[in-house]
Amino acid sequence: MLTVQTPWLGLQLEPVTDLSDGSQHFRIAGVAENSPAWNQLREGDVVLRILAGRFSTGAGVAATAPLAVELDPVLNPKEPDSLPTFEHYNAFFNYQAQLSKILRYDIITLELGGRVVEINPAASRPYRQIPWSFWMSVGIGLSTLVIGSTILACREDSLPIRLVFWGCVGFYLTSVTHAVYLNRALALPEDIFRTLCFINHLGARMFAYTTVLITLVYPFKLTRLPVVKMAMLWVSLILINEWVQLINWPLHNFYFSSIVALAIGVSAMVVQWKKSRGRPVERAAISWLFLSIFFATATVVLLYLVPTIVEGEQVINLWMAQVAIFMMYAGIILGVVKYQLFKIEYWWRIAWLWLLGGITVFILDIVILALLDISTTVSLTISILIAGWVWFPIRQYLFFDRRDQPENHSFMTIVDSAFRFSDSIDDAWENTLKRIFTPLSISEVRDTDTKTCLVAHGQFLKVKSGSNQNTLLLQGKASGKSLFNQKDVKTVNSLRGVFNHIFELKSAEEEIYYRERQRIMRDLHDEVCPNLLDLSRKTQDSSLKAVALDTYELLRDTIYMMDDRKKWELEDLVFRWSARIQNRLKESKISADINRRFASNPGTVSASIKVNIERILNEITTNIIKHSGATRVWVNFLYANQHFTIEISDDGGCRSLEDIRRGNGLNNISCRLADLGSKLDMKVTHLPELNLHSGLSVSFTVDFADHANEEHISA
Repeated sequence: MLTVQTPWLGLQLEPVTDLSDGSQHFRIAGVAENSPAWNQLREGDVVLRILAGRFSTGAGVAATAPLAVELDPVLNPKEPDSLPTFEHYNAFFNYQAQLSKILRYDIITLELGGRVVEINPAASRPYRQIPWSFWMSVGIGLSTLVIGSTILACREDSLPIRLVFWGCVGFYLTSVTHAVYLNRALALPEDIFRTLCFINHLGARMFAYTTVLITLVYPFKLTRLPVVKMAMLWVSLILINEWVQLINWPLHNFYFSSIVALAIGVSAMVVQWKKSRGRPVERAAISWLFLSIFFATATVVLLYLVPTIVEGEQVINLWMAQVAIFMMYAGIILGVVKYQLFKIEYWWRIAWLWLLGGITVFILDIVILALLDISTTVSLTISILIAGWVWFPIRQYLFFDRRDQPENHSFMTIVDSAFRFSDSIDDAWENTLKRIFTPLSISEVRDTDTKTCLVAHGQFLKVKSGSNQNTLLLQGKASGKSLFNQKDVKTVNSLRGVFNHIFELKSAEEEIYYRERQRIMRDLHDEVCPNLLDLSRKTQDSSLKAVALDTYELLRDTIYMMDDRKKWELEDLVFRWSARIQNRLKESKISADINRRFASNPGTVSASIKVNIERILNEITTNIIKHSGATRVWVNFLYANQHFTIEISDDGGCRSLEDIRRGNGLNNISCRLADLGSKLDMKVTHLPELNLHSGLSVSFTVDFADHANEEHISA
């Protein structure tokens, strides 16, 4: 911490204006207890001049004092940067140099309104007499430096983090130097004062332009130009100009560069906002970053820089502006470096609305004062009324987001829609998530963690599937316009409990249906099927025996189809179907070539798929035997990538598909294939090995992936 030892009077001086002649001087507002002037001065004395050395009070103050300074508040502002030109700046330091020389004397004389007082200046200022604003400025600067250093240690590979760190360094330099010379008792030596001001200007440009550079490179790099080097060169030129005093900048010598930085930063923020369209993570980070920067810059510019440029006086003290800058760095740290989603989209919208409300009152007050010749009290009252009757209703309307209404998130409505049809638990759960969040996509991922959580700063929401067997990853809330947040996590967890209760009821209901089906199946299998077999064995009528056997087969298949939990190995079924087809064709004097190819293990199929395919194969085989006149048949069973294909060709001499009559058999085949999600493909083929004959080829493919979610097939 920088400390400056300088002679101290222990006076608290207030600038006042003499209404009779308009002259300005200092009034003693208070004398520090136990100070060098404690027993000689009284509150209220007016200090007109300060002189070096001892003078006789009886004869008055000598007109030929070796050093004498008229105390002029205009020449001695607390903040020298408020002076608009180098001419005023140099006059201020000449004035400080004269006061500093006088304070070095062992005895000085104060010329008051009607008397003269001699004082012995103290060698240094006691710590207990240093005002609290000094410690606040130093504390804010140190806190910012510690935070910036900690972040740099964690993420030194990131350019935005390095810029934040150097901005914190600059802010620390500014805060500490301000703390020293703004809390001076009366004067500082000129060389020390100028050095402090130069360090202060360096720090101010560092945190101003590092903030601008952050908006140029985060989250998108807006230009390929070496903006960091260009900013360093520009700041160097500004400081060199202040040192050699070549150019007086427009508006204000010392605040012009801050206005330039503000203009560049606002332009960069607008471009960043446009580039983040459709990218919710970047848009949320930019929203928080803009809020942090805008809050600080609005406070400093509207309440400190603009009043200084226009009136020469600030509305707020400098330490208040320092607090605003500190809040800016805190916001940048929270929103950019260690980005957390504590309802960020919700809070940044509220903060913007309240901030704009305050700015609205400020702007209205200025406009009304400029247009109407009224007092500031009346103007402020009118501004508050306009803001209250116009702005705040608009703000309330904007804040009242209809998307958050309870009826749009009614659990019962969503659940009722999800279970309107007999969906599986996974389908119902996925449909409900779509209704609530309208994500860009929902995909399955492998993850053993069963906890609902945010991924990639809320760009994704990880949720377990309805059956808890898989993990779903939802991308892009509201079609990619928003981020998922902790409220969404709570919504999913609450809805999960509702789903568990509903499916417990649904499972209990299905269990009752299953037990009833099992009872009916047992009755048919144990009573009806044996009677049909007895009838086929006892009857002498061949046609009746055939009907009884066919009825027995059909009834058995129907029993299988009623048991939706029974599974069959597809590979075993193919061998059984092959043997059955070969035996039937052999009885009709037709040779059969059967080929089976499996690229992988097909797993199991349900009774529904088994029975439908069996009846389709029986119907096709029957048509070949009765109608084709074929002597040879080729059958191919193919399985690959969850696609099961059956192709049957014959040499029956079919020359055109128009020769085929479409009867009940083909209609039944088409209906069963429709249940399987397939269709029959028929074509006339020429057989190279039988040059004088052509034949008919029929095929169909069952996509087991379409039936997997319906539990028709399992690996």
